[in-house]
Amino acid sequence: MTTDEDKQVEIERMLGELVQDDSSMESLLRILSGLKDSGGLLLLENLISKKMPGSTIQAERLFNSNELNLGLLKLVDVLTALMAAISQGPTSGTINSILYNSDEIAEAMVSGAKKPDNYSLLRLMGMFKDPDLAAGLTAVLNALKELGKILKTVD
Repeated sequence: MTTDEDKQVEIERMLGELVQDDSSMESLLRILSGLKDSGGLLLLENLISKKMPGSTIQAERLFNSNELNLGLLKLVDVLTALMAAISQGPTSGTINSILYNSDEIAEAMVSGAKKPDNYSLLRLMGMFKDPDLAAGLTAVLNALKELGKILKTVD
Protein backbone atom coordinates (compact mmCIF):
# COMPACT_ATOMS: atom_id res chain seq x y z
CA MET A 1 0.00 0.00 0.00
CA THR A 2 1.45 3.34 -1.05
CA THR A 3 1.30 6.33 1.19
CA ASP A 4 0.86 9.94 0.19
CA GLU A 5 4.54 10.46 0.90
CA ASP A 6 5.49 7.63 -1.50
CA LYS A 7 3.26 9.13 -4.20
CA GLN A 8 4.85 12.54 -3.70
CA VAL A 9 8.35 11.05 -4.03
CA GLU A 10 7.35 9.24 -7.23
CA ILE A 11 5.84 12.43 -8.73
CA GLU A 12 8.98 14.39 -7.86
CA ARG A 13 11.12 11.68 -9.48
CA MET A 14 9.08 11.77 -12.70
CA LEU A 15 9.15 15.57 -12.84
CA GLY A 16 12.91 15.49 -12.27
CA GLU A 17 13.37 13.14 -15.24
CA LEU A 18 11.20 15.36 -17.43
CA VAL A 19 13.07 18.54 -16.47
CA GLN A 20 16.48 16.93 -17.10
CA ASP A 21 15.61 16.27 -20.75
CA ASP A 22 15.48 19.79 -22.26
CA SER A 23 14.13 18.70 -25.66
CA SER A 24 11.22 16.80 -24.09
CA MET A 25 10.35 19.74 -21.88
CA GLU A 26 10.52 22.17 -24.81
CA SER A 27 8.31 19.90 -26.93
CA LEU A 28 5.78 19.57 -24.12
CA LEU A 29 5.71 23.34 -23.62
CA ARG A 30 5.20 23.93 -27.37
CA ILE A 31 2.30 21.48 -27.41
CA LEU A 32 0.73 23.10 -24.35
CA SER A 33 1.23 26.55 -25.86
CA GLY A 34 -0.51 25.48 -29.06
CA LEU A 35 -3.38 24.00 -27.07
CA LYS A 36 -3.64 27.19 -25.02
CA ASP A 37 -3.59 29.48 -28.07
CA SER A 38 -6.29 27.46 -29.83
CA GLY A 39 -8.57 27.29 -26.81
CA GLY A 40 -8.15 23.52 -26.60
CA LEU A 41 -6.47 23.68 -23.19
CA LEU A 42 -9.33 25.76 -21.74
CA LEU A 43 -11.81 23.32 -23.26
CA LEU A 44 -10.11 20.36 -21.59
CA GLU A 45 -9.90 22.22 -18.28
CA ASN A 46 -13.60 23.13 -18.40
CA LEU A 47 -14.54 19.65 -19.48
CA ILE A 48 -12.68 18.03 -16.60
CA SER A 49 -13.36 20.54 -13.83
CA LYS A 50 -16.88 21.77 -14.52
CA LYS A 51 -18.69 19.44 -16.82
CA MET A 52 -17.54 15.95 -16.01
CA PRO A 53 -20.80 14.07 -16.38
CA GLY A 54 -22.20 11.96 -13.59
CA SER A 55 -24.93 10.36 -15.67
CA THR A 56 -25.55 9.33 -19.25
CA ILE A 57 -28.10 12.13 -19.71
CA GLN A 58 -25.51 14.73 -18.70
CA ALA A 59 -22.93 13.07 -20.93
CA GLU A 60 -25.33 13.20 -23.89
CA ARG A 61 -26.02 16.91 -23.26
CA LEU A 62 -22.30 17.57 -23.01
CA PHE A 63 -21.43 15.79 -26.26
CA ASN A 64 -24.27 17.53 -28.10
CA SER A 65 -23.18 21.00 -26.98
CA ASN A 66 -21.85 23.49 -29.53
CA GLU A 67 -19.10 24.52 -27.09
CA LEU A 68 -17.67 21.01 -27.02
CA ASN A 69 -17.97 20.59 -30.78
CA LEU A 70 -16.20 23.88 -31.49
CA GLY A 71 -13.54 23.06 -28.92
CA LEU A 72 -12.94 19.65 -30.44
CA LEU A 73 -12.62 21.21 -33.89
CA LYS A 74 -10.00 23.60 -32.50
CA LEU A 75 -8.20 20.67 -30.91
CA VAL A 76 -8.23 18.78 -34.24
CA ASP A 77 -6.81 21.91 -35.90
CA VAL A 78 -3.96 22.00 -33.39
CA LEU A 79 -3.24 18.28 -33.75
CA THR A 80 -3.28 18.55 -37.55
CA ALA A 81 -0.94 21.55 -37.42
CA LEU A 82 1.31 19.57 -35.08
CA MET A 83 1.24 16.67 -37.53
CA ALA A 84 2.24 19.03 -40.35
CA ALA A 85 5.00 20.52 -38.21
CA ILE A 86 6.60 17.15 -37.45
CA SER A 87 6.17 15.81 -40.98
CA GLN A 88 8.89 16.18 -43.54
CA GLY A 89 8.97 17.55 -47.07
CA PRO A 90 6.01 16.79 -49.28
CA THR A 91 3.81 15.51 -46.44
CA SER A 92 4.03 18.78 -44.54
CA GLY A 93 3.42 20.80 -47.70
CA THR A 94 0.42 18.66 -48.62
CA ILE A 95 -1.15 18.96 -45.17
CA ASN A 96 -0.58 22.72 -45.08
CA SER A 97 -1.96 23.23 -48.61
CA ILE A 98 -5.13 21.33 -47.81
CA LEU A 99 -5.55 23.08 -44.46
CA TYR A 100 -5.02 26.59 -45.84
CA ASN A 101 -7.55 25.92 -48.60
CA SER A 102 -10.03 23.87 -46.57
CA ASP A 103 -12.70 26.60 -46.66
CA GLU A 104 -12.71 26.61 -50.46
CA ILE A 105 -12.73 22.80 -50.58
CA ALA A 106 -15.62 22.59 -48.11
CA GLU A 107 -17.56 25.33 -49.94
CA ALA A 108 -17.17 23.51 -53.27
CA MET A 109 -18.29 20.22 -51.70
CA VAL A 110 -21.34 21.75 -50.01
CA SER A 111 -22.28 23.68 -53.14
CA GLY A 112 -22.05 20.52 -55.23
CA ALA A 113 -24.10 18.53 -52.73
CA LYS A 114 -26.83 21.18 -52.58
CA LYS A 115 -27.02 21.67 -56.35
CA PRO A 116 -25.91 18.40 -57.94
CA ASP A 117 -25.38 18.32 -61.68
CA ASN A 118 -26.45 15.49 -63.94
CA TYR A 119 -23.51 14.36 -66.01
CA SER A 120 -23.68 12.46 -69.24
CA LEU A 121 -20.76 10.28 -70.23
CA LEU A 122 -19.74 12.75 -72.94
CA ARG A 123 -19.86 15.68 -70.51
CA LEU A 124 -17.68 13.77 -68.02
CA MET A 125 -15.17 13.02 -70.74
CA GLY A 126 -15.14 16.70 -71.70
CA MET A 127 -14.49 17.69 -68.08
CA PHE A 128 -11.24 15.73 -68.12
CA LYS A 129 -9.80 18.46 -70.34
CA ASP A 130 -9.83 20.78 -67.30
CA PRO A 131 -6.23 20.64 -65.96
CA ASP A 132 -7.34 21.18 -62.32
CA LEU A 133 -9.83 18.32 -62.48
CA ALA A 134 -7.28 16.07 -64.18
CA ALA A 135 -4.68 16.94 -61.52
CA GLY A 136 -7.10 16.30 -58.66
CA LEU A 137 -8.33 13.03 -60.12
CA THR A 138 -4.79 11.85 -60.79
CA ALA A 139 -3.81 12.75 -57.20
CA VAL A 140 -6.74 10.78 -55.79
CA LEU A 141 -6.06 7.76 -58.01
CA ASN A 142 -2.36 7.79 -57.08
CA ALA A 143 -3.29 8.00 -53.38
CA LEU A 144 -5.68 5.06 -53.79
CA LYS A 145 -2.93 3.06 -55.51
CA GLU A 146 -0.51 3.71 -52.63
CA LEU A 147 -3.23 2.89 -50.11
CA GLY A 148 -3.82 -0.41 -51.90
CA LYS A 149 -0.11 -1.27 -51.76
CA ILE A 150 0.04 -0.45 -48.05
CA LEU A 151 -3.10 -2.38 -47.15
CA LYS A 152 -1.85 -5.50 -48.94
CA THR A 153 0.97 -5.72 -46.39
CA VAL A 154 -1.32 -5.65 -43.33
CA ASP A 155 -1.63 -8.98 -41.52
